[in-house]
Amino acid sequence: MHKIGLSEELAFFGIVAAIVLLVLDKMGKLKDPTTLIILLAIAAVFTLPLALGNSFVYNASSVPTKFGRGMLMVCIVGVCYSLLVMWIFTPTQDENQQPPPQQKHVNNSSKEPKQPTVEEIATKHPPSVSNAKRDTHINSLDQFNPDFGDKLKAVSPFLGYFELSAGPSPSNPYSSLMVKTKEKFGTHYYASIRMGALENVNTMDFIGDICVCVLPGWNEFFIWESEQLQEGWYPIKIKSEKHPVINTLGVYQKGRNVSIYVNGELVREFVKIKEPSPCPIGVHLKANPQTGGKMHFQSFAVWEF
Repeated sequence: MHKIGLSEELAFFGIVAAIVLLVLDKMGKLKDPTTLIILLAIAAVFTLPLALGNSFVYNASSVPTKFGRGMLMVCIVGVCYSLLVMWIFTPTQDENQQPPPQQKHVNNSSKEPKQPTVEEIATKHPPSVSNAKRDTHINSLDQFNPDFGDKLKAVSPFLGYFELSAGPSPSNPYSSLMVKTKEKFGTHYYASIRMGALENVNTMDFIGDICVCVLPGWNEFFIWESEQLQEGWYPIKIKSEKHPVINTLGVYQKGRNVSIYVNGELVREFVKIKEPSPCPIGVHLKANPQTGGKMHFQSFAVWEF
């Protein structure tokens, strides 16, 4: 009686393992294709001792012939298991058939004009300025209009760091001073400024086609476009940490769609009532009318798209 050797036992185990893996895959028990391929490769390795130890290879007349026959048997084993893997991972006709996409019913019977809505122009972060067609960095007093003398000081001209002062005005509700750029900007831009209160400041305003007013403590902000649009105060809630004095305010405008950012996080978006037009961008300081006030701003830049 022929005695079964170790190579035959390993080969038998490899073939049985391949059959079991095939059955498990068809039953849907093996969800990870990587695991299935690794197990089939191990099963293929178990069949190699029998493939290399049979008489066809072992009884070859010379070493080169034995090597050639051995490589042939290894290739046959590899092809067999590769075909098995291809068959397993080839989708059936039912799997290839995808259900037709459901068509949404659109009611075209209504001819009422569509109300403007905010586009998907903004994400949680400002737009990428690398796509801007032109960028303007405000770092010189010559870029502002008009000339207010010592009320607008360049604390650090090289860094674009300015100080804005408004003198006392007891007969008015508040003392104020506004400076704007000499240059006008288009209707698709992102403007950013870093500003903070120094003395007796009521609000700090960033003015372009719309105005964003911020309280000195950066806890609330207010938006207005005209007498037709005066929104209430909104709390500034952002995930990043706010500085108690100076922070970064950004305005992204694309036509009538406007998005407001604080320290790079979206805090408000809305649709303007009026169509935009090219205009300068500036800073407005409102302070205590009895004492006047001071604020500082820096990193003032505009990117046009």
